[in-house]
Parts: sequence; structure tokens; C-alpha cells
Amino acid sequence: MSYVTDASVLNFKAADRLVVDASDTSVSGGATSALELQRLLSLGVSINTVRNLHSKMYLLGEDLVVGSCNLSSNSQKTLIELAFHTRDKVEIRTAEEVFEKLVGEGEMVDTEFVERILRLPVDPPPLYTTSDIEPPRF
Repeated sequence: MSYVTDASVLNFKAADRLVVDASDTSVSGGATSALELQRLLSLGVSINTVRNLHSKMYLLGEDLVVGSCNLSSNSQKTLIELAFHTRDKVEIRTAEEVFEKLVGEGEMVDTEFVERILRLPVDPPPLYTTSDIEPPRF
């Protein structure tokens, strides 16, 4: 997952894992929330950060979802997102290998890391807005 500002939709719990772009640039720009990462850490979620990560892949048990959606309120409520869902074991195994490679290339996000990024100034870009017309749902 590249950017995280609201991960509540997935109900993360202890032992879950997340790879995110928690670089200073992403946090300062409001793309990733230090407060949300702090909340996830308090739940026992293992978090790694990979700078310039822009992938959106969810491994949820025997389900794999790959698409355009981030874990953000903007993605959940405003943007039109698309995703591919599969339960194919070969595809899931391949996705697990990609995930493990990202974890290996990333930096662990711990309490000290979060305390540092909590001090960064945040100047988020304006949210996308929708018109009076409801966006199409496919």
C-alpha cells in the first residue's frame, strides 16, 4: 500500500503487516499520516516503509486485491477506484513474493520512526472534490 491516512476500513490487528511510503516527503505532503501509522503500531501491526512506493496490493488471507485505491478517506469516499480480485493460488503466491521483497528492501517503522515523522510539518494538497453528480460505480 503506498499511502495511508485512514486504514480503519481493513480492521488491522496484531501480527498484520503493512508496507507503505512513509518517507518524509509523503508524510509532509499529507499522503501518509504519521498519526495513522502510530495507531496501527499501537495495534501491533508490523510496518515497513519503502520510499517512492506507489503500489496498491492487498493480501487478505486467501484473497488478493490489486488496484488503484490507497487506504485513505479520499480514496474511499471521493475518487473512482478500480481493482482486480482473485483467489488464484499462483497469483497469491507471486504477490506474497513481491510483498516479501518490498519488506526486505524497506525500513522498519517503529515507535522512534513514528515519533520523528510526527514532528514533520504537514502541508497536504487539497482533496479532490466531486460535483453534485454522484461518481459512477462499476
